[in-house]
Amino acid sequence: MFQWFDLTWDTRSHVRLRVGRFGEWVIYNEVFVNGEYDHALALALDAPREDGLPLQIVDLGAHVGFFTLRAVDQLVARGGRPEDLAITAVEANEASVREFEDRVLRENRLTRSVRIVQGLIGERSGTGAFHEDKVHAGTETPGVQVPYVDLSSVLAPAPRIDLLKCDIEGSEQRLIENYPDLFRKTRVATFELHRDWCDTERCRALLREYGFTHTATAREGEPFSILTVWR
Repeated sequence: MFQWFDLTWDTRSHVRLRVGRFGEWVIYNEVFVNGEYDHALALALDAPREDGLPLQIVDLGAHVGFFTLRAVDQLVARGGRPEDLAITAVEANEASVREFEDRVLRENRLTRSVRIVQGLIGERSGTGAFHEDKVHAGTETPGVQVPYVDLSSVLAPAPRIDLLKCDIEGSEQRLIENYPDLFRKTRVATFELHRDWCDTERCRALLREYGFTHTATAREGEPFSILTVWR
């Protein structure tokens, strides 16, 4: 039904959005209607910048691009230009990567500001089984072996990360444990924390150890909450 309706919308910032199935409808509402990442985006977008470099944003668990497009939408609404952003998006699902390329890079013409990398997040090397959940996929998907992305290498050229968003379905603890170097150069980070899949108190303690002195929690409840931390 969603595909038949071909639901598209242009925001006031001229960002083109497309919803192709029920799982995307859920994420669209989380990101654009509820604005669950807007606080983190405001912390990054409204901070003074004096070096003239593009705002460095990392979108982990990018799916089909709703968070990336929200970042562009919010920047343009503040009078900025897409060229003022440098977004690195990472997604494990090959089909979602293709949709991201179609919607973000081609339909919204953001190839100068955004790059997409396919792979799992959490470990620094090796491969792991990727299972997409029913809500995101619209159906049960079998596990496939996908290589892990070495984020330190991918993000080595960035002198800092202004905002890191993490929605990786329970692998957030491994990410936080394995990438202290990455988080020590990050100003704002926002996580979907799954208390049934990871030790959320350890995650919070490590983030404090990495220098994040401020925290805010949204959507507190089961099975996950949205945690934003900043310096």
